[in-house]
Amino acid sequence: MAQALTETYAYATSPRNQVRWEYMYTPEAGSPEALLYTDFLKPRDWLGLNK
Repeated sequence: MAQALTETYAYATSPRNQVRWEYMYTPEAGSPEALLYTDFLKPRDWLGLNK
């Protein structure tokens, strides 16, 4: 199943729409990517287990 998903993803990304992944990426301060990291990707206790 995972291989099929990988192949689907590979076919869906055309050479014009390159997808990049960088190891240990740190966004530039004040950029929209930095806002994503600071405001939306914070760990949250969705189940309320750590009260």
